[in-house]
Amino acid sequence: MSILLPLPDESASSFALRLARREGLSLQEFCQGHLGLTRTQARSDLDQLLPRRHSRELALLAKIPEDVVRALSIPRSWTASTWDASIQRHQAPVRVCPGCLEESPHGRRFWRTHFACVCPEHGLELVGFCIHCGTPLRYFSSSEGPLVAHWLENWPTCPGCWKRFDRGQPAHPLVVKMSQYWVRAFNGHYVRSLTPAEFLRLSATCLLRFQRERRYKAAVLWMRLPVPWAAQQAAALLVHAMLHGPLPVSIFQAAVGGKFQAAQLARDLTSIWQTKVD
Repeated sequence: MSILLPLPDESASSFALRLARREGLSLQEFCQGHLGLTRTQARSDLDQLLPRRHSRELALLAKIPEDVVRALSIPRSWTASTWDASIQRHQAPVRVCPGCLEESPHGRRFWRTHFACVCPEHGLELVGFCIHCGTPLRYFSSSEGPLVAHWLENWPTCPGCWKRFDRGQPAHPLVVKMSQYWVRAFNGHYVRSLTPAEFLRLSATCLLRFQRERRYKAAVLWMRLPVPWAAQQAAALLVHAMLHGPLPVSIFQAAVGGKFQAAQLARDLTSIWQTKVD
């Protein structure tokens, strides 16, 4: 077999699937037969598992250096979970850009991060559900049989209605800009004067507050953002304001975890939302 190299920003599960297809196997069959994974492991978060614990086997099969496979890993603190607690399986919805997949049908590492809600290349919202029937695009299919399918193995067909997944809606330019910053930091580059780790840590802190803390969640509800991924959008607005300043009092207090009124924060963030991006 010839050398197989990862594609730009390719996820570990996508890379393993391309190796599996070269052998005429499904991803689960490949992971169990060639990598020695148990059935449970082969149905787990492969983007986390493979580059950390099976990089040597993948490197040998692909005939590439092991550190190339290790580089496919995604820091756990930035990774969105594939675990669906309601059914106790790795079948949580993932989000993808159909436009990117039309150009090259491989999974991107950035899509697995908490920050991913907009494609920085096409300026479109990422897709996680079929607009025709509402079926989620699950990390693994919900089959009860001996084999489950990785989402890429069925792409671009919806498993619910068998129609093609459509592209997302145009995203707000500011969120597109922030997504470009997130990808830049994710790939090891500075954002303004912040190191990649500093910028991603700041972004993650803001995002978690909008997802978990009452005051921040109330501000999101006040804003009534006309797009999905409301917490990611609000975090993008807050981080953008912190980068570009000057900061209204409510945004400064929200940035440092201080006291603020949810309604005032919503008004200030909405004002930024309605401002044109340079």
